Amino acid sequence: MSNLSLPPASDSEGKPPGWRHWWNRTNMPGSSCSAPRDDQEQEWDAVADDEPEEEGDAVADDGQDEEEEEDEEAMWTQLEVEEATATKKEARAHAKAKAETRPACSGVRFSRYKNPAARAHRRSVAVAADMSAAGDSRDLQKLAPLEAILFDIDGTLCDSDPFHFLAFRDLLQQVGFNGGVPITEEFYSANISGWHNDALASKLFPELDHDKAMEFMDQKEALFRKLAARELKGLDGLQDMCKWIEDRNLKRAAVTNAPRANGELVLSLLGLTTFFPVLVIGSECERAKPSPDPYLKALKLIGASPDHTFIFEDSASGIRAGVAAGVAVVGLTTGNPEKVLRDAGASLLIEDFRDPKLLDMLQVLDRAAAEKCTMRNLRHHP
Repeated sequence: MSNLSLPPASDSEGKPPGWRHWWNRTNMPGSSCSAPRDDQEQEWDAVADDEPEEEGDAVADDGQDEEEEEDEEAMWTQLEVEEATATKKEARAHAKAKAETRPACSGVRFSRYKNPAARAHRRSVAVAADMSAAGDSRDLQKLAPLEAILFDIDGTLCDSDPFHFLAFRDLLQQVGFNGGVPITEEFYSANISGWHNDALASKLFPELDHDKAMEFMDQKEALFRKLAARELKGLDGLQDMCKWIEDRNLKRAAVTNAPRANGELVLSLLGLTTFFPVLVIGSECERAKPSPDPYLKALKLIGASPDHTFIFEDSASGIRAGVAAGVAVVGLTTGNPEKVLRDAGASLLIEDFRDPKLLDMLQVLDRAAAEKCTMRNLRHHP
């Protein structure tokens, strides 16, 4: 099997681990690490060392010399204390300034906030601010009256990425991928999550016959289904979201790059088999995500307009597919960094279906739909 190398352990600038700590230490304001002296200074020192002493110097008063040396030593000791104090103050100021300019934290699913206060702070960000930072500038209020909502499955209806990661990690290690070194969560997020199996087979095992590579993918999917059947649960607020959709009689469809057996299993485990009248599988379309084909097919099957529909997605490839289909996308940060989802074109980012930003957006859509209905009635019945 493939021995494709994983990315080296380094930071975003490609430098070895620990380099930033060394750089900050040696370049911190007030650092005691000084630059080498130039040639002219060294030459002057050499001349001074070679210069013979005057006869009078040899008979100088010893007591005076000792007193001067003690004064000089006291002076340097005081300077060192002052320098150390100034260095500490400047270091604290430097750290404070760095913290104030550091961008907002946004990590992958496996390193999300565990602190409730931190999570609450993230959720307090206004909907408008999130929209303005997203790739699609369309105001979601314009979707009213809403006709339909489309859902990805993995990472959207449920947080299934941990099960996919475990299945890939164990089987890739068994076949000697990357020299038998287990893949990391970061490698999975950057190189595997969101892609359909045909593309992954060629990407992970480029030197293998495609049918052989697909046998591995089939084994991985079987292991995923075994793992998921034990513990898979819907995202927080999913049932409330489904009820909100049913109460408004909105059209809906599930759209996934996963194999049909996976999609049907997950919908069954979540009790959503009858909720979704349409299930679109990427590999059954002419092109899978990130092509728009699966979402265009879903819109056609349920008879919905892209101008009055939005999509729930968790991967960059899925968001690009939705945007390419002309549909606004709400990104879920269950498995990918916020910046990745924004850059792909998400109009709004949420953590789950209870996120206040999502609830605010749904209220805005309800009010906008009611206002448009009122205006339409006034035009027809002045």
